[in-house]
Amino acid sequence: GEVLAWLQRLSLEKYAGLFAMHQVDMSVLSILTLQDLKDLPVNPVGPRRKMMHSIEQLRSENNIADEMPIESTVDAVVS
Repeated sequence: GEVLAWLQRLSLEKYAGLFAMHQVDMSVLSILTLQDLKDLPVNPVGPRRKMMHSIEQLRSENNIADEMPIESTVDAVVS
């Protein structure tokens, strides 16, 4: 698929299984954060930064904002 082709362009196809296991497609890929890559986990810093740089390029090519919606949280009631 497209994610595999993207990983191959980066010479990082060995991570294809991780992306498939976590159901990352191109729409998800374009909004991944550095923390998401850590959570997959893509542990080595080099490949993670290479992916992040490419993701940032994808965002700029597709005019995707870096800001993602903030997930709502439930505040504990302090009495």
